[in-house]
Amino acid sequence: MANQLEVKLEERRQQVNNEVLAAIEFELVGAVAHAGGVLSGFSVKFGDSDVLMTLRAHLGGSNKVAFVGCPDLASCLRKAVGEAYSDGLAWREDKYARD
Repeated sequence: MANQLEVKLEERRQQVNNEVLAAIEFELVGAVAHAGGVLSGFSVKFGDSDVLMTLRAHLGGSNKVAFVGCPDLASCLRKAVGEAYSDGLAWREDKYARD
């Protein structure tokens, strides 16, 4: 029984690792494109107990930003992809963008 649990946990870890790698390599770009934008970059800020990711994209003829917060970087990457595909990101004008 304990061995089965260990196998399930390892399978779950591998799935998360695959999703993170996919997000970095192509999913994040595709998800933002699905939302109608072109990803121009992202930044990550590590807090004491959380991570804040700022996505930057050219969307609707102007530069926009969206924010994703999670307890860790892997969760942020995975959440950003999911939110972008489901149109759940709240895009705002990027006040600091350079044209």
